[in-house]
Amino acid sequence: MTRLLSIQFPSATRQGTIAANLYLPQLKPPALLIQVIHGMAEHRLRYAEFCDYLAEQGYAVCIHDQAGHGESVDRDEKLGYFGPHDGHDLVLDDITEARRQSLERIQHEWPETEQPPVVLFGHSMGSFIGRLYCRRYGHELAGAVFSGTSGRNPAIPLALWLARRSVRKNGPLYRDHFLAGLTARGMTAKINPLRTPLDWLSRDEAIVDAYIADPKCGFAFTAAGYADLYSWLKAISSPQWAAALPTTCPVLLISGSADPVGQYGRGPRQVARWLQATGHQTELRLYEGGRHEMLNEINRTEVWQDIADWLECVAGRPDPIKQGGIS
Repeated sequence: MTRLLSIQFPSATRQGTIAANLYLPQLKPPALLIQVIHGMAEHRLRYAEFCDYLAEQGYAVCIHDQAGHGESVDRDEKLGYFGPHDGHDLVLDDITEARRQSLERIQHEWPETEQPPVVLFGHSMGSFIGRLYCRRYGHELAGAVFSGTSGRNPAIPLALWLARRSVRKNGPLYRDHFLAGLTARGMTAKINPLRTPLDWLSRDEAIVDAYIADPKCGFAFTAAGYADLYSWLKAISSPQWAAALPTTCPVLLISGSADPVGQYGRGPRQVARWLQATGHQTELRLYEGGRHEMLNEINRTEVWQDIADWLECVAGRPDPIKQGGIS
């Protein structure tokens, strides 16, 4: 059994009120606070089962709907919108505020214990934001997990130029379906037979169907939203990103070998090499046949357990964290 608390606060992007959930273990103070940053065109409730699982392992878990997503949006025209020009930076402040309020709640529940260390968990777009956040605030974190992340993409500078041109020409709130098509190009190229255009998410058909049926999932971003997305990718897609990340922040990378966002395993391997070359404690778990959402894959029980085992190491309970492991 876990306890669920609600958190709300004004977004630093000035685009609405952030809606967040805090999952707490039932009895003992949490060994860690896991802060989950969700991906593009989805929302926090898709992670409810995973958050419950982590809370049952003795961790607190905070997850918020990012600006432009889920219940943090006050009207549909702002889905996929972080602000007119500086949303890519201001969303980091929302992460900090969600973390601060979560730690305050934990301190209120267990006033005689120290605040738990914090581990950041970012999936897909959330991993891009999380990687940027760790570069800036990694010295405040006990570790980071990046799921479904990407390596260097040579098309990003052009995509960013196109997005900024669309903002100038059409306005920041313009729903840019051309950029949506550009971003999704090639996602299903290696899937045969193809059942739906979203099969690249997971081999679990029920997961794909639920995503398609969810009105808060799968929307095209605004022109400004795509500019922010490509800005995050540009900022993290080089060895210089890894060099700027504090070496005191160990990293777990998880990805499917059939994930097109991760260039079918090449991207996460490249990121792991960057981190290892700069002296970071790094472990990569690459799951054979897995697609983009490893938390929602047909072997998710294995994936969840691997994450829990790594968190046990961060919490200092069993063996020390592995150095440079790739599997």
